[in-house]
Amino acid sequence: MKDKILIVDDSQMNREFLKEILCHDYDIILAENGVEAISLMKNHLSSLSLILLDLIMPEMDGFEVLTYMNKYQWIHDIPVMIISSENSGKYIGRVYDLGASDFISRPFNVNIVQKRVSNIISLYSKQRRLKDIVTEQVYEKESRSNLMISVLSHIVEFRNGESGLHIIHINMITEKLLYALLRKDPTCSLTSQDISLITMASSLHDIGKISISDKILNKPGRLTPEEFTIMKTHASIGGDIIRGLQWDQNDPLLKVAYEICRWHHERWDGRGYPDGLKGDEIPLSAQVVSLADVYDALTSDRCYKKAIPHKKAIQMIMNGECGQFQPMLLECLLDIEDELLDISLASDEMMGMPKTWQTQKVVQELGQYDDLTVTRQVLDQLDIEKIKSQFFFDKQEQLAFIYNETLDIMYLSHNAAKRLELPETIMSPMERDDQDRLKIRLTKLSHKAKETSIENPFFEYEFVFDIDGKASLCHFQCCAIWLGVKDSRFIGFMGFLDKEQLFEDEHPQEISCFKKVQFQTLLRELDKIFDKIILIDVLLGKSVKITSSIIDHMSFLQHDTLWKHHDMSVESACVQAFRHRSKIVHFDYQPQRIYYAISQYVEVEGQGYVLEYKLKMHDDIFKNDKQYQNMLKTLNYMQESMYLDGLTEVYNRRYLEDEMFQKEDITALAMVDLDRFKEVNDQFGHLAGDKVLQKVAHILKRNVRDKDEVIRYGGDEFIILFHQMPESILNERLNDIRHEVESLGIQDYPHLKVTCTIGCACGTYQQSLLKQADKMMYQAKIHRNSVKIHYGKEEKS
Repeated sequence: MKDKILIVDDSQMNREFLKEILCHDYDIILAENGVEAISLMKNHLSSLSLILLDLIMPEMDGFEVLTYMNKYQWIHDIPVMIISSENSGKYIGRVYDLGASDFISRPFNVNIVQKRVSNIISLYSKQRRLKDIVTEQVYEKESRSNLMISVLSHIVEFRNGESGLHIIHINMITEKLLYALLRKDPTCSLTSQDISLITMASSLHDIGKISISDKILNKPGRLTPEEFTIMKTHASIGGDIIRGLQWDQNDPLLKVAYEICRWHHERWDGRGYPDGLKGDEIPLSAQVVSLADVYDALTSDRCYKKAIPHKKAIQMIMNGECGQFQPMLLECLLDIEDELLDISLASDEMMGMPKTWQTQKVVQELGQYDDLTVTRQVLDQLDIEKIKSQFFFDKQEQLAFIYNETLDIMYLSHNAAKRLELPETIMSPMERDDQDRLKIRLTKLSHKAKETSIENPFFEYEFVFDIDGKASLCHFQCCAIWLGVKDSRFIGFMGFLDKEQLFEDEHPQEISCFKKVQFQTLLRELDKIFDKIILIDVLLGKSVKITSSIIDHMSFLQHDTLWKHHDMSVESACVQAFRHRSKIVHFDYQPQRIYYAISQYVEVEGQGYVLEYKLKMHDDIFKNDKQYQNMLKTLNYMQESMYLDGLTEVYNRRYLEDEMFQKEDITALAMVDLDRFKEVNDQFGHLAGDKVLQKVAHILKRNVRDKDEVIRYGGDEFIILFHQMPESILNERLNDIRHEVESLGIQDYPHLKVTCTIGCACGTYQQSLLKQADKMMYQAKIHRNSVKIHYGKEEKS
């Protein structure tokens, strides 16, 4: 089946020409204006692969078509390629702002159009497949989670000789009671997610019975006092099983499961077990499951009794014959009485039906163990998963790794361990003194990974590593590991090597090799000649101090920004010298001073370094002082222009990425986003939009101190870095900015009004400030034209 393309153009000749060059590979439908195009789109939404759109048309032009597609979110699913003779910067910028994927000017080259059409359709097709795969994996993950809970709960039933319906009943009754409570009590704060969570966790309420002897569980008569004492321990054992899991105990499912397992036999009057909790001391989840458990126990056949009729069971519960329950929950039980009867009747029909094939198969397989223990089953499952993952992991031809930061464990594929000369499993790599390079790489990767999100966890990173005993420039494709959706937690990251480049010189030179004592002598002699001498471990990005006994790595280097440039043509002289094992002569510009510099590769005790020695350029080398000052100004201008945004004259994003983590006194970061700025560009044009950005930048600079920094982060977003800003005046300062932006007037555009939303985070851990400020900004976006600040422990508006 061919991909389908909609061609929209008011010129019949243009339509037919495009059809002619594309019809061999694609199904083509035609529209002569925007109105007809919208009508065709509605009929072919699910099958359209691409739209070729002209801009200037009668009735509805191309801009209006794009606006319409944005309104109904079609632009996210159907790529649009503009083909027009209107190729001014104003038009091109506007169509890209409206979501067009590509722009081709007339006249055009036929081959180029065919290739670009093919590329766009291929790209979107891959995105759709990826989206389907991710969606399928999410559903599969949820399905497997429910399956595993079902398996564990049915294991208990399997040993307890119960019908297999008890867990299903508990789930259904628990859910119905919770929704009844929600209807009855206006102060109840339960959400549908809370109800779903409690219902799922209710399946585990009797998991502690896994440790009770079969003889007691399946005894047909009344238990002796000693046997009943043993039976009652299942509640505390169940709680201990949940608490013993090596996972985050703040996970909502684990918290609720613990409450239910431990306290589902507590009673409202304090006469339950194991802790004798009373009244509202008992968590609501445990109260509800307790009532559901009692009702189902009464109305079901057990090895020690026959089922009691529905009405008699309700009467016994209301009379307190099964212990005291919360009065409002008893009212809820009466409210759903008819629904409970339906569950009992449905159970008679379900008795003849098999369990789901997945649960039945797993339970039968686990039934082969005589003494079934949680530890044994969990360990078996972990072994299976380990063997399975190791099989696929080791089949990776690339160098691959997984790092669990929570546990501080690193796993390497077999190929990676061999090439890096490291073990396949590295325990506590961040605490090992013999792995400095690895620790630094993991730290940098961790910072980068934490800048991602659960929605977009992918990132790339490049650094130097010793592979096969030789230094190589390595490029990694990585993925951060986040758990949870609402309150996601960072666990670690994984990645694989997709590019590597050896640091080898095409023309090998003689390398200077030294023993430590020899090198110390050399440094003393060089110190008599040069103004500055520094030894650099390029792999670590650290300066080095060498004594007779040790090679001591000092602080991280902040000059030369060794690894900021991925384009090797602009890498620092230091890196070039290391790469080519050579000597490079260059100029080094420092504020108000210019140096002659030599960067030379040397080896000390077999370890490669770069030795940099520098000599100040004296003023008399220039004809006059003016010439020297002009050169300083030129160099200063070139350096500053790298970090300045050309439109607003504030710092740019590159400055933020290069300098933020080098500054230690940043105590707050504010993200300023202009509200509905896209509408400003659409209604008044990009010239007006540019004036707004310039005015807002001026407002931001005017409202911060000299030591604070304003950065244009991208588009209509700005960032303010506050250095040692007192929290007491931060809210006032940000609201001053908001008010000034709100009252902003733009000459020649009297009807143009703009507001801004500001999210801010305080703290000294710079790696999290940007992410937290972004989170605050999006929360504030709910109301727009507002300020929201995260002070560490609380949020203020």
